[in-house]
Amino acid sequence: MGLSPPGRRRVVGFRDLFSDFIEFLLSNRRSRIALLVVALFWNGFLVLFLFASGDIALSHLPLFVVGVGLMVLSLYPAVIRWRLAPAEIAVMPKRLRPGEKLTASYRQRIKRDASLRQMIARFVFRETATYWTKNGKRIVTQDFVLDEKTLFFRFPLIGGTLLEQVVEFTVPKETMHTFRSRNNRLEYFVVFQVELKGWVDDRYRAEVEVIAEPPRDSG
Repeated sequence: MGLSPPGRRRVVGFRDLFSDFIEFLLSNRRSRIALLVVALFWNGFLVLFLFASGDIALSHLPLFVVGVGLMVLSLYPAVIRWRLAPAEIAVMPKRLRPGEKLTASYRQRIKRDASLRQMIARFVFRETATYWTKNGKRIVTQDFVLDEKTLFFRFPLIGGTLLEQVVEFTVPKETMHTFRSRNNRLEYFVVFQVELKGWVDDRYRAEVEVIAEPPRDSG
């Protein structure tokens, strides 16, 4: 897939995948409703068929864990909205060449008192590749942090506070353009990560398209 752009490689771990999933649920009402229906059906099945029959064994524990997990996932977005209003992320321009600058803005109202551990803005290059091995299909995703800015650190928040930040990033001159195919993707994102004490990190992102044109000053 070619050389990756300069930047610190950031491993996509469970916390990132979970945050991405929560971000998807927050932006997709139908998916939230569907997950809640599945959670209610699953837990209803356990109550009706296991408790009613009295046939409860240790082997049923994984079923209870799955049921609790589905319920937590389905309700967690509602808990987030109880504490945080929807975030507004804007990027200008959305299409730019290598070497050009972009401006990203973030706005979000805090509904309840909270303790902010830190807030970070990142400009991220994501490389996703699909491989086929003898064990089947494998998808590998790698993030490369091109730039990172810490915006807040250990900051108390009072209910009603409006968090606002504007940051500027520069696309590296020697980099690849945005690319998507069936098996491979090269993508750029501006990511705002909000870390509240006692909560899973909330991440909000906006995509940036790097077009296949040389920098303006390339002569």
